[in-house]
Amino acid sequence: MTFPLNEQVFIDRWLSALNEPDEGDREQAEATVQAINRTYYAGFEAGRKEIAI
Repeated sequence: MTFPLNEQVFIDRWLSALNEPDEGDREQAEATVQAINRTYYAGFEAGRKEIAI
């Protein structure tokens, strides 16, 4: 898996794994991928701010 995640690809794969997904499932997939990407970027920025020894 590479980061950041492509939101639409993640959502499509999430929904394809479910039987009869509904709008709530789509919202859950969107929230999940957005949280993953926010965490990735926060970690990336934190790593850039570390002092090199």
